[in-house]
Amino acid sequence: MKWIFLILKIENLHTLHNLVDLDLAENKIQEISGLECFTNLKNLNLNHNLILEVKGMKNLLNLNSLPLSNNQISQLGNIDIIKHIWCISLNGNPIPEKELDKLGGKRIRKTVYHN
Repeated sequence: MKWIFLILKIENLHTLHNLVDLDLAENKIQEISGLECFTNLKNLNLNHNLILEVKGMKNLLNLNSLPLSNNQISQLGNIDIIKHIWCISLNGNPIPEKELDKLGGKRIRKTVYHN
């Protein structure tokens, strides 16, 4: 018998405050939350979840890479708060062009993948 456990919510990780890489891809996460204590986090993989909006990351000041492909994202929310990010992957999300405009014209290095 094979057991498959899917994460529905980001929780109970507060003791891992020195975490640098967190891979939560291929789960059923709907909301980015519970990450307030991860100020050292550099890479956060949330590909293939059910996320609707990019928010809840204001304390992630060291984040460099944010793969968000294949979610349900239609709003980018407060993504401008992340100053050091250099790669955001948004493929396979129903993001309107007006939301993508939030990424343009910023004085931070960004590689945005979207189709």
